[in-house]
Amino acid sequence: MQLGLRYVPSFDASGVVIWALGVAAAAWATWTSAGRERSILEAEEAASRSDQGAVAGQRRRTDGPMGGAAEEEVHVTWMQAGLMLVMVCVMLLILYGLVRLNVPIVYALIFIFCMAGSGAVAQFYASPLVHRAMPSLASEGLRVPWIGEFTWNAIASTCIGLSVVVIWVSLRHRVWAFAL
Repeated sequence: MQLGLRYVPSFDASGVVIWALGVAAAAWATWTSAGRERSILEAEEAASRSDQGAVAGQRRRTDGPMGGAAEEEVHVTWMQAGLMLVMVCVMLLILYGLVRLNVPIVYALIFIFCMAGSGAVAQFYASPLVHRAMPSLASEGLRVPWIGEFTWNAIASTCIGLSVVVIWVSLRHRVWAFAL
């Protein structure tokens, strides 16, 4: 019978696998989000080689994914997409390093979750409900120096999103808190 400490490897392979999965997910999201733009560029390049270049390129740009109305476009350059991927990788490395140093990052992750959650609740749930209940709030605005103008709809939606997050933080250890 031998007594002693259990062998602990100096290299944590599971952490590297989790980091690689995070990098792969960020790379896949970057690649798929630019799929429509790549197809438009390929169509424009093919159309520029033919005689009908300008007409085909314009028709392709104004049609939506199903041939309907045009979608709102967000112009992202290759440099911005690459920098976003690098930023995600650096953030994953920082989180990995903090975990290895036994830093309690749970509270930082809860804070990040709360900020993202309040924005999502305000944008996707509260704003349409406030707009439907009180459409007059969308036209009026409040001007904040150095920041810009906000509609009352956006202010009310943000307050609703923040209140949902405050309720979740105060009741997050309850069994039913996942529903918030």
